[in-house]
Amino acid sequence: MAGAAVGPCAVYISGNIGDSVLHLGFIRALSQQLGRPLILLNPLPPAVNRLFEAQPYIERVVGIADIERAADRGERGRRMTQLLRSLQLDTLFFFNFKTYAAIAALRAGVPRRIGFVRRHQFFNALLFTHHVMVQKRGTTHPDTHSWLPRLLGRHGYPAEAIYPSLFDSAEASAQAAQLAQDHPRLIALGLGASVAARRYPAALCAELIGRLQAADPACSFLLFGAADVADLAAEIRGQCEGRARLLDITGMDLDLRVGSALIARCLGCVSNDSLALHLAVAHRVPTVGLFGISPPMHYVPWLRPLEAEGPGGMSGIASARVAAALLEQMAAFPQGLR
Repeated sequence: MAGAAVGPCAVYISGNIGDSVLHLGFIRALSQQLGRPLILLNPLPPAVNRLFEAQPYIERVVGIADIERAADRGERGRRMTQLLRSLQLDTLFFFNFKTYAAIAALRAGVPRRIGFVRRHQFFNALLFTHHVMVQKRGTTHPDTHSWLPRLLGRHGYPAEAIYPSLFDSAEASAQAAQLAQDHPRLIALGLGASVAARRYPAALCAELIGRLQAADPACSFLLFGAADVADLAAEIRGQCEGRARLLDITGMDLDLRVGSALIARCLGCVSNDSLALHLAVAHRVPTVGLFGISPPMHYVPWLRPLEAEGPGGMSGIASARVAAALLEQMAAFPQGLR
């Protein structure tokens, strides 16, 4: 049985930070089932991985960015094989699939290799000891939460993720409390996105802020994102013209652990398909996700997805719809300060 693993276990995730946070609930569930923390293999930078290393169910993070970016495919496979041999794993869970990594696990002699196979590439099943077949097309998410429970449950592991699944250190929580000391009723607006077309326009953000402030005059707004959306945050600030209480962290170069703790303090969150959305869900913050150009996600009840009406992309999601949906979410899943 797959659940009888006795040696080190690892999870392979090849994607951006949102993909990793999206899967933390499953990693936590696996850790509890196995009675030990897991190793996380991912290609994210050290500054990002500190958030994952702080989680009690993750033993350590092994960065594979250099391997995944290697131009020579043969070198990439050799280096991954060597790495997996050195880890002496009992079980490797593939939450994403890349052919070279699956071949490397086979060559490294990892006894249990648990992953998924696309139906039109059924031959890849030979690379795994345990697998499920999934649809021919589809992104890693949102269909992850359809097939991953089936994969894990079929082979003796918990079939459901555990939320909340993010733990913030006392130090990070204290720093977040200090930043938010003048903002006791925060609502987060997730601004970041790897693709600019996924960002909610500044004018609509300002409209949304006005609508939510009319419903709760005591609330403040956390503009969540990194330096790449500082211009968007500045535009939002300009359009609000001092009428709203804003906490803009986009230019602070903030430690992600502190950013996570700030999200945890929020009463609600509105975000595009980006990190803020997954952080909020991992903390069980009532959330409205904006999916103007990407497939909507439905993986927990406190995440309500909204899609564009018509061909307008993110601009096709009216601020009135967003405000109403968030107020409903906040009433259904009331959130106190942590």
